[in-house]
This record gives sequence, C-alpha cells and structure tokens, in this order.
Amino acid sequence: MNYSLLNLNAEQETTLKGIISGKINPYRFTSVYKWVSECYTMPAQHELQMVAINQLLRGYGIEALRTTKYGNTYWLDLLVTYVNMGDTYTPTVVYHRDKGFMICSWGDLAENDSSII
Repeated sequence: MNYSLLNLNAEQETTLKGIISGKINPYRFTSVYKWVSECYTMPAQHELQMVAINQLLRGYGIEALRTTKYGNTYWLDLLVTYVNMGDTYTPTVVYHRDKGFMICSWGDLAENDSSII
C-alpha cells in the first residue's frame, strides 16, 4: 500500500499501519469504544478498524459501496467501506471485502469496477 498518498506524518503512518496489521487495538480510540458501548451485537474486526482509522484521519465517517453481484439484503450487498474524506477522488483507506485494506480514492475504485453501484 502506498501510505504516502494520505499525506500523514510519521506517527500517524505508524499508527495506521498498526491498526491495519492488527498490532494496535482499535479500542484505544474513543470513537470505537463509544460506538461499541452502544451496539447490541459486536461489530466485525474490520469495522472496528475502520472506525479507528476514521478518527485517526479525521474523516467524515464510514460509508459503503454496494455491488450487484451478491444477494439483495443489506449486509450481502456491501462490497466496500471507506473513510469519507470529503471528496470522491481524495485518497483514503478502503476496506474491500475480497481484497482487504487498500489506499485509493473510492471514486477511482467505483469507476474501475462495473459491479459497484
């Protein structure tokens, strides 16, 4: 992954790598702790990581892109989640359910995958 696309300082980059690799527990982030305390069912690990990453990047929340290739219920349709950085083509952290974590803009990702709706 090309972390330099995110324009992070050294400490932020190290923290981001730790979150993605699982070496840093997402519960260290207040947004994760608060969110989980309000959940009835425990979120998936990648969801916890994305919330922590959103706080680290000072994003505008986690959003999702759907696919036409899977069933038509909410959780089966989600292909990608990403940290909203305020612009379609600003590089961000993306979690693709088949490919894992990536750094790219969600606009470029959507343009290159015809199954994303």
